[in-house]
Amino acid sequence: KTRLLYRINFQNIGNDTAFRVVIRDTLHDYLDAASFRMVAASHNYRYSITDKGIIEWTFDDINLPDDKRNEPGSHGYIIFSLSPLQTLQTGDVIPNKASIYFDYNLPVHTNTTLTRVSADMLPTPLIRSLATSYCASAGEVKGSIGNIPVNGRVPDVHVMLDGTSLVLSGNMFSVIPGDLAPGTHQVTAYFTDGTDTTKTSFAFSVQASIDPVVGFDSDHIIFEEADLPAVIEAHRLQGEGKASFTFATDRQFTHIIGNTGADSTLAVNMNWASEGTSPIYVKMSTDAACSDMREAYASVLVTIHRKKENGDSPTGYQDITAYPNPVGSTVQIRHLDNNRRYMLKVNSLHGHTLLSAKVEKASQAQVNIIALPAGVYILNIYDGQTGKVLKAIKLLKR
Repeated sequence: KTRLLYRINFQNIGNDTAFRVVIRDTLHDYLDAASFRMVAASHNYRYSITDKGIIEWTFDDINLPDDKRNEPGSHGYIIFSLSPLQTLQTGDVIPNKASIYFDYNLPVHTNTTLTRVSADMLPTPLIRSLATSYCASAGEVKGSIGNIPVNGRVPDVHVMLDGTSLVLSGNMFSVIPGDLAPGTHQVTAYFTDGTDTTKTSFAFSVQASIDPVVGFDSDHIIFEEADLPAVIEAHRLQGEGKASFTFATDRQFTHIIGNTGADSTLAVNMNWASEGTSPIYVKMSTDAACSDMREAYASVLVTIHRKKENGDSPTGYQDITAYPNPVGSTVQIRHLDNNRRYMLKVNSLHGHTLLSAKVEKASQAQVNIIALPAGVYILNIYDGQTGKVLKAIKLLKR
């Protein structure tokens, strides 16, 4: 009994993660809904079939990322088969298409596939054993072609990768992801017997290796005792996957401080910090599948000045504040020492200086950040004479 093989591909090309995907296929009267069989799917799903021949697949909690953040992970698919009615006549055409719903958005409609009934229909090939995503470091992987008829119309079988023919050994072929450029690639299988040709395609992605990089906003941060407890923050500058951060006072990470986890901030307090300058080390561990390295390291020097009994700090540093925060356009820096010179720099979380200003003989200053897009920035306040960081303040730009 002839069976038709259908594959529905979908991709999240929106601007955010899709949490729920629904696919709806209203079967044509020429198809036998009772013959429906699932073959494969990219994610966990549930499905239902109504007595009117409507098949609906639901991917709950699919968390499908958009293609801008994770192109390889933005794809999904389902494969299923059906039998046409036995009462069809040669020349009848069976159409089929589906609608795809991402969360509560309007549906995206697939193309319409047309299958013409012949006296002895040539089946559609099935591509097996390939995954939807590979790392660029992957070696040879094997695929196979299924649904090859052994009786009746026995076709020639051809397989192509991105338009280049692959060698078949029986029904097996090989692909080496490491030889391919990062991005999306397609394997297409053909059955042809000189009269008709049927084909099916399978898309997969190759993901480049991106090693993790971690860093701080500055190489040296200075705190006054009056500032404590305070917070220093490590930033993931590069890498993918979930990240976990560990802080320590030694390079070997035998003296751990704080908690290890997703929180990339560390509270600086006098319980573990002492007066003077000491290094703080951070280790960022990731679960990125395609990274050659799973850990990255960075360090920062932290200086703490204890307050003298007469109330003056060794550097004459005062409790500098930034207001308002969050800020829309102009941030006010207050409590500067009008006997000192300062350099103010607004940096991105990646450490790039976006704005800078010199301040001299003033107890307060202004920095206009209206030209910057909304986001998080670091305001670093430097001693204009020594170049040392006196204070780092996180700014939230509305």
